[in-house]
Amino acid sequence: MAALSLGAGALAVSPPALAQPRPVFDPTRLHATLGDHLLVALPGEAVLTWGHLDPLPVDIEDANAEAEIPQEDFVRARLRVQPSLTLTGATWRPFALYQVAGDVDVLHHLVAVGSGRGSLGEDPAGRSDTGFAGDAYLQQLYALAAGPNLAIKVGLMRSQWGLGLLANDGSDPEPSDPATTGSPFGYAVRADRVVRAQVAVFPTAASAPGAEPPLTLAVAFDGVIDDDTARWADGDRTYQALAAVRGRYGAFSGGFYGVHRWERHHQGGETVVTVLDATARGRLVDTPDLRVWLEGEGATILGSSSLAQSATDPGAFDVKSSGGAVRFGIGAGVFEGLLEVGVASGDDNPFDDKIRAFSFDREYQVGLLMFRELLRTSTAVTALNLADPTWQGTPPRGYDHVATGGAIRGASYVNPRVTFRPTRELALYAGFLYATSDGSYVDPFRSSLVGGAPVGPNGAIEQDGLGVEVDVGARYATRVGQVELIARAELGWLDPGGVFDRAAGQEVDDVVGFWLHMGARW
Repeated sequence: MAALSLGAGALAVSPPALAQPRPVFDPTRLHATLGDHLLVALPGEAVLTWGHLDPLPVDIEDANAEAEIPQEDFVRARLRVQPSLTLTGATWRPFALYQVAGDVDVLHHLVAVGSGRGSLGEDPAGRSDTGFAGDAYLQQLYALAAGPNLAIKVGLMRSQWGLGLLANDGSDPEPSDPATTGSPFGYAVRADRVVRAQVAVFPTAASAPGAEPPLTLAVAFDGVIDDDTARWADGDRTYQALAAVRGRYGAFSGGFYGVHRWERHHQGGETVVTVLDATARGRLVDTPDLRVWLEGEGATILGSSSLAQSATDPGAFDVKSSGGAVRFGIGAGVFEGLLEVGVASGDDNPFDDKIRAFSFDREYQVGLLMFRELLRTSTAVTALNLADPTWQGTPPRGYDHVATGGAIRGASYVNPRVTFRPTRELALYAGFLYATSDGSYVDPFRSSLVGGAPVGPNGAIEQDGLGVEVDVGARYATRVGQVELIARAELGWLDPGGVFDRAAGQEVDDVVGFWLHMGARW
C-alpha cells in the first residue's frame, strides 16, 4: 500500500521580517534612558488562562478507547520578558542605531485533575498532560544595526510576513486595537523561530523615524529552529535562502518574497521546495468618519519530498499546492465589520505520489473551535491510529505530519467578524465561521481500510462540510501607572459538519468552549 501523502504541513517557511530603519518602540512599556544615546527596555507580560472544552468526538482504533475525548478544564500561565539595549546616534555612520534584543517565554500548563484527557502522542499543540508542566523558550536573541538606507540583523528571531499565512511570529490578538485586522479570538501557542542573517536595503529613506520606507529590498539565510514541521531539537536540519521586496505608495503597500528551502527530516528523506508569496494592503477610504480597507496574502509551493514513501511508486513525491486569504473591512466610529475568506488546496488522494494539500501556519487564527480544537484533535487521532502496531507493524514514515496542530489545511472558509468599541478600554466582538474541505474529506487511516474511498475521521463517507461556528468575546484593559491590566473572555459554539459524522450517519454532539484570560503588561 502506498504511504500517505503529508500535505503542505511539512512545508512551512519563514520569510524575512523586513528590518525597518528603526525598530518599533513602545514608550508606554517599561524602559529607562541613560544619557542622550542609550535606551534600556524591559517590557514584559504575564497571562493566566482558564479554559473549558466540551468532549470532542473521535474514533480511536484501540478497542479500549472511548468514542470521545473527555471534557477538559485547564489552566495555562505564560510569562514573557523582552529585554533590549538600544544605542542611537546620527554620527555613527553608516548606521544610526544599534540594538541587542531578547525574548523569553516561560510557559506552565495544568490540566485539571479528573479531566480524563490522556496523551494523543502526535498532538503538537495539545494540552495532553494531566499534571503540572513547565517549559522555557528563548524566542529571540539578535543584534541589529540600522541606518537610513541599510540594516543588518543577525541572530535568533521570530518570523512574520504579511498576514501570517505561512510565517507567523505567534503574537496574541489585540481586539482593542483598531489597527489589528486579524482574528481577535484565541491565543498563540508557538512561534516560528529561525537563526537568521539578513541584509535589508532602503534605496529611499523613510519620511520619518520609525516609518516604513517607500521601498525595501532584503536577502536572508536561515537555519530553522522551530516551525510547523521542522524542529532542530528533534534532529531536523532545515535551511532557507530568501529574497524579498516590499513597497509603499500612498495608501497602498505590498510585498513579494521567494524562498528556497532544503529540509532533511530526522525520520529520513528530504524536502526541497520553492515558495512564492505575495501580500498587499490598501486603504480605500480613510477619513475620520469612515475607514474601508482591503488586504490579502497568497502563496504557492512547488518542489519535491521523499519524507513519505510509496510502496508502488518509489521516489520523491511531487509537491504543488497553493492557498490564500483576503480581508475586506469597514470601520465607522466605534463599529467595525470585516469579512475574511480563505482557501487552502486539498489532496483528495493521500495514497498517490503527489502532495497537493496546503497548510496555513499553525498560529494563523480563525475561530476558536473548528480548526484549533476539533480538527487538531481529529488529525492527532488519525496519526495515533496510523501508529497502531495492529494496523501496520511499523508506521509509515512521516505519519506524524498528518496532525495539523490546529492549522487550516485543505479547506475553504468564510469568517465575517464585527467589533464594537464603546470606550478606549472595552472591546466587544463576535464572529461566524463556515468551512468545508476542498473536496470530500479523506482521513488517511479510515480511507486505507476501505480501499482509498473518501472517509472522514469518524467513518462518514464522501462528506465535505466541516461545520458552523459562532464566537463571541469581550476585552477590557485599564492602565495603573506603568502597568496595563487586561481581562479577556471568549465563548465558542461549534456545530460539527458531516465530515465528523459516525459511520452509521449519526451526527456528533455540538461543542462549546470558554476561555478567560487575565493578564498584566508593563
